[in-house]
Amino acid sequence: MRRYLLFPMLLLGTVLKAQSPDSARARMMRQEGPVAGKNTPLNQIYPLFILNGVVSDSARINQLKPEEVMSIKVLKSPSATSIYGEAGKNGVVLISTNAFVNGNIYKILSPYSAKYKEIGTCNDCMVYIQHSKIVGDAVRDEYLSELEKSKIDSITILEQPVLTQQYNVADKKYGVIVTYHPK
Repeated sequence: MRRYLLFPMLLLGTVLKAQSPDSARARMMRQEGPVAGKNTPLNQIYPLFILNGVVSDSARINQLKPEEVMSIKVLKSPSATSIYGEAGKNGVVLISTNAFVNGNIYKILSPYSAKYKEIGTCNDCMVYIQHSKIVGDAVRDEYLSELEKSKIDSITILEQPVLTQQYNVADKKYGVIVTYHPK
């Protein structure tokens, strides 16, 4: 996961080196990176970094540990500029951390179920179910980051042995079924 965070920065560092005749200056800028809000020519080639919904600088992004990151999404023009305006003209990198997403998920889902309020912080002991299908680990983070409170109708919590009987899931204590408002 760490290489995914470093790749855009390494790529951008290579671009800086290629564009700058002063290689020592390019190395210094590549190591320090851009600072959000600074109006420097070098800052114009960097994407906009959004960490947990807030504009961030590359120094903060580089401090992230791989295990802290839940998802990374890259927006390219024109979708980036349609959402973020001129600031997104060089693309936007959206990064969500586990703590941020899990905290938001708890806030979103807990009003719908007293049982979820009780178990909602135990992410390793539950599986999410949508449209009668298990939300697999490969897409779980994306699924959770895209939950919208306005679309949720109800939440049902399944416990063992019902979870195993209905969905063949024996390695989790709870199944969380999220039902959406009909369209």
